[in-house]
Amino acid sequence: MSRSSSLFLASTVLIGALLLVVFGISSLPPVEPAATNADAGTAAVAALDAPTVVFGNPTKGAAKAKVTIVVFGDYQCEPCAQIDDSLGKIIKDMPDDVRVVWKDFPNTAQHKEALTAAVAARCAGLQGAFWDYHDVLFANQASLSIGNYPIIASQLGLDPDGFGSCLKDMTTQPIVERDFEEGQRLRVDATPYLFINSRRVSGALKYEFLREIIASEITKVEKAQAGQKPAGSR
Repeated sequence: MSRSSSLFLASTVLIGALLLVVFGISSLPPVEPAATNADAGTAAVAALDAPTVVFGNPTKGAAKAKVTIVVFGDYQCEPCAQIDDSLGKIIKDMPDDVRVVWKDFPNTAQHKEALTAAVAARCAGLQGAFWDYHDVLFANQASLSIGNYPIIASQLGLDPDGFGSCLKDMTTQPIVERDFEEGQRLRVDATPYLFINSRRVSGALKYEFLREIIASEITKVEKAQAGQKPAGSR
């Protein structure tokens, strides 16, 4: 083979090899950009350290209380009913020092009526009867049902059409869901779950123990307030 033929053959092989490489690269799937920390964090829900208390949250007790108790509860949770009873007694014992705020945290996996009961109580709240309805639900935990909610509303003298429409449409469900989502962000993992000022407490606490915790918080606040007074003041 002549030198010119050898050069031609080598050039042809080289060009063919280059074409194969180019074709192979072009046929590969595109490389996806790596996810950044910012991208990964957009779907995450920010945690909360303390519950919010805003207009519209059901509250009872002193408006300027030394101790605010935020309760995350479920109407089919028996310990929640016990805690609710204890808190009612504490408000009577300490009317000027304690405020209770209710938050819904229905455990729908275990309590089939928990969500609807919470929605019904909020429907009653639209007519100014949240706490009355709330109390009846806890007093009748064994008979909670979609058929009984309008009966309770009637017994409390609520407008039947307004209540019935609210319950049928589940109008107040977004309010309940907002509380539940807040509880998740606060790492609430069971009910009852209480925030006594900045202190977290959960479970079926006896009245005496709960009262001791609250009395301790009142003392703490009073000491802090005394330390803030100007020198020489009384």
